[in-house]
Amino acid sequence: MLGRFSVEMRKRRLLGLVLMGFALSLAVPTVPATGPLYEHSRSARMTRKLGRGVLNVLFFWCEIPHHINQDARNTDFFTGVLTGTGKGIVAGGRRLVLGLYDVFTFPVEIPRNYEDVQQTEFVFESDID
Repeated sequence: MLGRFSVEMRKRRLLGLVLMGFALSLAVPTVPATGPLYEHSRSARMTRKLGRGVLNVLFFWCEIPHHINQDARNTDFFTGVLTGTGKGIVAGGRRLVLGLYDVFTFPVEIPRNYEDVQQTEFVFESDID
């Protein structure tokens, strides 16, 4: 009985690692190639919309510390925490709703060419630039 339990645990761990690897593969932001001769396929745009939606649903909460950090740098710490928390909750709620929208509508080409509705595609994208 003990040997069987360890085999089941190994299977669960392996499944967990596979699922974690899949989630991390979606988390890698990709920069689409651009140019006059390069056109993205419909399936590539659809997959990007799905990945964007999944990441925004998983990491919408990151808007709160992101806005706290921005406001604390622009004002004092206490004011930054208060105003950043409010801004982060609003921005996080918007990102969650639009992420769910992307997840459930990824097969449909709305908006045109599967473009992002939000100003930034991912949470910390403005910090990367």
